[in-house]
Amino acid sequence: MRNINRNILITTVVAAVVLVAFAVDIVPSSESLSQKMEKKELVQAVNFLENDALSMKIDNYVKISISELPQTVKSAVISKYVAYSIEQVFQAGNTVFRLVLKDKQKKLVVYYTADGEYLSQEVLENIQLVKL
Repeated sequence: MRNINRNILITTVVAAVVLVAFAVDIVPSSESLSQKMEKKELVQAVNFLENDALSMKIDNYVKISISELPQTVKSAVISKYVAYSIEQVFQAGNTVFRLVLKDKQKKLVVYYTADGEYLSQEVLENIQLVKL
């Protein structure tokens, strides 16, 4: 009888601890973490648009010379894309730069803010011409 009461007491204490742990939500669920990440990405996208940056899909860029590129952007690109050379530079307003980078095998298009902050990158497909 004494062992049965002891087992019931232990089971009750364990069940209470488990219930309290789930009720308090000590570790946030993955769903809440993903919602926070989505909110953060949404805020970044809104900030990007609010800062007078033109959409990267709209071709409102003006070609500029490499010498007109701000030093902060040059430094950021050179440090991230060591094997690439800057082939062309385009500017949208005063806030976004689109750079065409080239190495021996492929071309990239990268986007940076005037402060040297990386925005995104696209890989341009190489087209091989065959002489007939």
